Amino acid sequence: MHGSAEQKQAVRQAFSGIAENIAQVQALEKALVTQMLAEFPDSVEAHQLMAFVLRHHGDSEAATEYYNKALTIDPERGEIYQKLAQIAREKGQLERAAEILTDGLEKAPQSAGLFWEFAEIRFRQGHYALALACLEKERNRAPESTRVHYLRGQVYSQLTQYDLAEESFKKTIALDPNHQNAYYGLGMVYTQRGQKDPAREALFNFNRFHRDFQTTVDERDRVGDVNEARQRAAKLCFRGHMFYLQHKRPVLAMSLLDTAARLDPTDALFVETRALVAYQDNQFDLALQLYDKARQLNPNKPNYSLNLSKIYLRLNQPERAESVLKDALAHFPQDPRVYADLARLYLKHPLHVPKTISLAQKALQLEESAEGYYLLSCTYMANRDLSRAQQAIKMAVKLAPTHPKYRGMYDQIESRQ
Repeated sequence: MHGSAEQKQAVRQAFSGIAENIAQVQALEKALVTQMLAEFPDSVEAHQLMAFVLRHHGDSEAATEYYNKALTIDPERGEIYQKLAQIAREKGQLERAAEILTDGLEKAPQSAGLFWEFAEIRFRQGHYALALACLEKERNRAPESTRVHYLRGQVYSQLTQYDLAEESFKKTIALDPNHQNAYYGLGMVYTQRGQKDPAREALFNFNRFHRDFQTTVDERDRVGDVNEARQRAAKLCFRGHMFYLQHKRPVLAMSLLDTAARLDPTDALFVETRALVAYQDNQFDLALQLYDKARQLNPNKPNYSLNLSKIYLRLNQPERAESVLKDALAHFPQDPRVYADLARLYLKHPLHVPKTISLAQKALQLEESAEGYYLLSCTYMANRDLSRAQQAIKMAVKLAPTHPKYRGMYDQIESRQ
């Protein structure tokens, strides 16, 4: 079944320019999900996206209806139970939310986040032991989750187990140094224990982050909520891009990706995805521009530098690839991929062959892998050290005994001994 001509025209009109106000943004969102549902009425994703849009448009009843329709198609989608429970919780229907989550855990017991959602409900109900039991299960699945550690801190504070509360709030801050509520919780723990100086420091940090947050809120209020709405619509368009790629509609998928990038030009993910498409289409100059832009938007992600170096190598510009990787090495000294890629560069383009060994060794120190030992073996081969090359490839074969590349390298060295 395909969308009507009117629906498709509405989507095209929405794509024709950048939405300038909330009404236009919402019209774009509604046109997109309406077309998706019309074309793919049995798609769980299309129903989820319709529910997502309706919920953000303030129609939680209709959103609930579409989430439930999605569950009739696939009752094992744990994330949908979470959304339904959140809607019930927002309405103050805690028991209903608990019932939804119980059903979700029965149908999708391995789904991430369900136990945290259940813990939040039990915490609000004052069932602290049950909340902790749920959090422990969630922590086993997601040990680095800030929301798990923060909620544990809240529970232990209510139980006046301040040592455990302190530990949980500190863990939250270690994972997210900008988590203002964790500073507040830590300050309250110190206050309860009469530790005035640590309490003052923690609450100072809370107030500092709170002022920054309030400034952001005030600024957003001055310009209206249209930017927030555009960012949400951009994410919806990106999900639509992925949706239509899966359904083998590349032209519409690319149109949605371009729309996402126009609606929110500051999202590095959209720029990165466009760069990947350009690279796959052999549009290397465009890919270079887009990866460089993504790197500027998110300088904390080494993947952009690694991809830039690969493109420069495709363009037979090893010196520029080397420059990019050296810069990445200075910014990401703990990423083994940077050392490995620089070693491969030196092997392929003999700029500094002796350096390849130390680079490959450093990559292995940071992350042991069969591929790492294979690379180290190659560096020893390039430096005419067959004995060490044999030792390294033995380790690669030990870690991945069925891999033909490692076994072939091992046989090659054996024949030369």
